[in-house]
Amino acid sequence: MVPEAEEGTSYGMAGLKYKQKPLLAFLAAKHHLSIFPFSWRVIDAVRPAHRVRVVEGDRSVHVAMPLPDEVVRDIVRHRIEEIVGAAR
Repeated sequence: MVPEAEEGTSYGMAGLKYKQKPLLAFLAAKHHLSIFPFSWRVIDAVRPAHRVRVVEGDRSVHVAMPLPDEVVRDIVRHRIEEIVGAAR
């Protein structure tokens, strides 16, 4: 999806970086997966389009597993747009 993304960690979680900025981090729990896009704007952008539970305190999106591809694509697309926009 983002071939130039690099593996990394952020806040002790496995994740991906794009242009040296945190893209996403993931944390698996028993019944859900938490996705951390590090941005309230991204969360607010995907919340209306997908049935996801947002945990306000930690800026994460909780998604029941299996993780729907369209949710990840939407989060990644919005986060990349944000990172690229901030670099301008």
